[in-house]
Order: sequence, then structure tokens, then C-alpha cells
Amino acid sequence: MLVNIVRWRVPEENGGKFLELMRWWMAWQRAHPEKMYYARSRVLTMTEEGASEEHWMYLDEYERREDFDKQSKAIRDDPELVKIMKEEC
Repeated sequence: MLVNIVRWRVPEENGGKFLELMRWWMAWQRAHPEKMYYARSRVLTMTEEGASEEHWMYLDEYERREDFDKQSKAIRDDPELVKIMKEEC
């Protein structure tokens, strides 16, 4: 089992926009199983009282190394994903 973990610190005022980006990302993955397949994916958030940032994390679990490699290739090579990564992330 491989686990891909990505973390972000997001300014509190951008939390809603970031949630929409995560929803888009999850929908994109479901719509393109030929480019991304994982056993399970989770998105987690945490806020601290008085903090100006939210902590976001997603965890994707892969049963096979080939599936992880396929996902990495899609993020590097798919024009739609490259554009989103540059502009939104």
C-alpha cells in the first residue's frame, strides 16, 4: 500500500474557494479512472482557534505502484491538470 499525502496552509478567507478546488479535483479523478485510480481518498481540514489559516490535507491510498505512477504522470502531462496546478495551487 502506498499513501500520497499532500498538505496546504490556506488563509481562512480562501477556505471556501479551496473547498471548491478540492471538490473539482475529486470529481476530476472519478471522471478519469484511466489516469488516476486509488483505493481510497480522503480530504481533511483542521482549524485552530484564533489562527488566520486553515490546515488542509488529502490522503490517497494506492494498492499498486503502477497506479501511483500513473497519477504522477497525469499531473505532469495532462494539459488541464497542469493549468489548474499552476493557476490554483
